[in-house]
Formats: sequence, structure tokens, C-alpha cells
Amino acid sequence: MKKTLFIATLLFCAGAVMANDQMTATLQHGNDVSVFYGSNALVEANNVAVDGDVITLSEGTFNTITITKSIAIYGAGFEADETTGTAVSTINGAVGVGVSGETLSGVQLEGLNINGNLNIGAGNTDAPLSNLVVTKVSTGQVYPQSSISLAHFDQCILRGGMDGPTWNTYVIADNVYLTNCFLSGRIGNMVSGNIVIDHCVLGDFNFFEIPASVLVTNTVMYYPTMWAYAMPSHVICRNCICPQTVTGENIYQVELGNIFADAADAAYSPTRTFELQQPETWVGTDGTEIGIRGGNGWGKVPATPVVKNLQLEVKGATLNVTYDAEVR
Repeated sequence: MKKTLFIATLLFCAGAVMANDQMTATLQHGNDVSVFYGSNALVEANNVAVDGDVITLSEGTFNTITITKSIAIYGAGFEADETTGTAVSTINGAVGVGVSGETLSGVQLEGLNINGNLNIGAGNTDAPLSNLVVTKVSTGQVYPQSSISLAHFDQCILRGGMDGPTWNTYVIADNVYLTNCFLSGRIGNMVSGNIVIDHCVLGDFNFFEIPASVLVTNTVMYYPTMWAYAMPSHVICRNCICPQTVTGENIYQVELGNIFADAADAAYSPTRTFELQQPETWVGTDGTEIGIRGGNGWGKVPATPVVKNLQLEVKGATLNVTYDAEVR
């Protein structure tokens, strides 16, 4: 996968230069590479992609898609960061993932800013999703309209939490993992299975209407009214920080405003570090600090390599490319 992604990225960069810095979506199918240009580039690449293909996006804003095949989509990043040179690949609107009447497995998303929701099932209740990997993606609500299993969200921003369609409609969440994520919104309307939340920051959150088993570890749970309905018995908390009294193992009860060193609240912003005031004291079960900075850590830079000093030389029908490549 690393080699395949590296080749696709190089070709995408060359295509971007040849097209006078237009937005590009590069589709790699085995050894064959196609480049699409403009705001509709992702739509065109997605339309012709087949299972196992990889789409690499340049920075820019692309029209939205529904993913119905086992593909990987890699972007330039979900948020601009001058210190790391990270750019942004935005998908403008909600992104649907799923196929009615089938189980879609093996979709990967990384380095993307999704302006709308991430719709599991793509509007269908009979479109279960399995083996979903979402890394360094900022999205609105993760909206499970169909069942989801073996899903991993890592270093993501979930601006609307993870909540099913309605209070009386439930979907199955089986082995869903959220690690080093920021969530602003509740987790609800998912029944059976299990959800693990580890080394996260929950800025606006409760477990109301979620019969599925939930394990919360090494996490900052910050919201003044989050316990209006009390902690449900199916939710287990271990090594967490919370302003309220919470039943669990090794819970640090800390007053509002005294948790983070960089701000008095838990609201997300591009400049937030979420550094704890007492990182050496508030330590998780794995020996690292509680919160988003512990565990495997938090970062905005996707895995796609950076190509520097790219030079193109056309000799007849031959294009010669020279470059320096830096793996991030």
C-alpha cells in the first residue's frame, strides 16, 4: 500500500503542474493511472473506480460523492497547518458510504475535510458497512443509517458526534473504535455490539438512547450538563477526567476551566493543543497522559508523501520527471 500510494502521489503532482495547478483527483488502478481535473474531479474518479482502487486528491474543494465500492481516498489534509505545510482537501457536502442490499467492506478515508455529514448506509437501512478506516478526517455528524461493524476512527474531528436517525430507530454498532478523536455531539441510537472510546476529548456529549455497550478510557469528558440523565449502567468509564461525579475506575474530578492548559473550555479550534494542566498526574491505563495527546498521539498531517523540487522536461512524446520526495 505504501508503494502504491507513493506512485499515485507522484503522478498526481506531475498532473497538477501540467494543468496549471488545477485541482486534481488521481485514480490508480493497478499500474494504470488516470488524472481528473476541476471541482468535479472526485466525482469522475469515483464513477469509474472499482474495488481496490486508490484516489488521491490535491488541495481544493471537490463536489461530493457516494462511495459504493471498496476504495481508498487520500486527501492533502483536513486543516491547513503552516508549521507542517499541510493543505486541505474539502469534500463539499455530505458523503454517503454504502450499497443498498449489500455489505460494503474495506473503505478507507484519510486527510479529508467533509463539509457535511458522513452517512453510513448512504440513506439506506439495508446497507451495512464493515471494515471502515477513517483517519485524520474532519466531518459533521457520523450518521449511521445502517449498521456498522469493525470501524476505526483515528485522529478525527466529529463535529456532530455519532448519532443514528431518530430516537426510536436503532442501528447496530459492533466493534466501533474511536481513538485520539475530538467529538462535539452525542453518541446515540445504536443498539447491541460495543463501542470503545479511547484517548479522546468529548466536548458536548452524552450516552442517552444508546443501549450498546460503551467503554470510555483515558478520555476527557467535558460538558456541564452531560449527566442530566445520569450515567447508564451499560457505560463503563476508566481513567477519565470529568467535571462531574462519575461512577468508574480512577476518575479524576476536575473543575471546569482547570483541565486544559491552552483554554478554559473544550471547544475545538485549529490552534488548540488540548494540553492538560497536569499531564504527568492525569495518566491513562497505558502510561500516557489522558486525552487526545496521549495514546498514539494527535496530528493533522496525512500519510501521503510530499514531493519537492519537481521539474518536468518534455522531449518529443516523452515526459521526464525529476523530484525529491519526503515521507511525512
